[in-house]
Amino acid sequence: MDAAQIVREALAAARADDIEALVSLYSANCELRFPEGVVHGRDALRKALRCGRSSAPSYEAGEPEHVGSGHVLVPLTMLWRIGRRTVDIGATAIWKVEDGLIVSLRAVPGGNRDALVELGLVDDQVRVPPIDAIHTLYRRGVWVNETLTEGRLSQHRTRAPATQAGRELAIERATDHVAHKMDGSIAIWHSYRREAA
Repeated sequence: MDAAQIVREALAAARADDIEALVSLYSANCELRFPEGVVHGRDALRKALRCGRSSAPSYEAGEPEHVGSGHVLVPLTMLWRIGRRTVDIGATAIWKVEDGLIVSLRAVPGGNRDALVELGLVDDQVRVPPIDAIHTLYRRGVWVNETLTEGRLSQHRTRAPATQAGRELAIERATDHVAHKMDGSIAIWHSYRREAA
């Protein structure tokens, strides 16, 4: 089984809340880095999963992508409840698989490119989105999705639905989605381009 398939199985076990199936996919000396701290080994992982169920944020996971050297990247949208609001935070999970078992897991803010920079697989250079990219931006009191060539495509009262609509447009058009913060800086950048056959 390849590394991406092992990560798919781990995500499926997590969605099914099957702790034993999930833990069985990790090596005995695995290391997982969570915002709450570092977990070492299967027993500690099992305990953390049992104790952390109620406080853990919900999340949406994208398709695992094997990027070489046993590393698998998974785009994540973490959904945190803050009072009555739900805030979405984009990140990329970096899984390391060796000998058919997961040996490490950590997440970095941002998209796959940020994770590749973290792994040292690409240079951290200034980059420019492609001209057809979908941008989610804050403009004059509303969140909009637009491209440089077509202008405004949609308008939303809040960021979360605008970001979701921008992501869907980018997937539909097989282009990049660049979600900006209120100040215009880039919060999330994902590419949904299809590889040429």
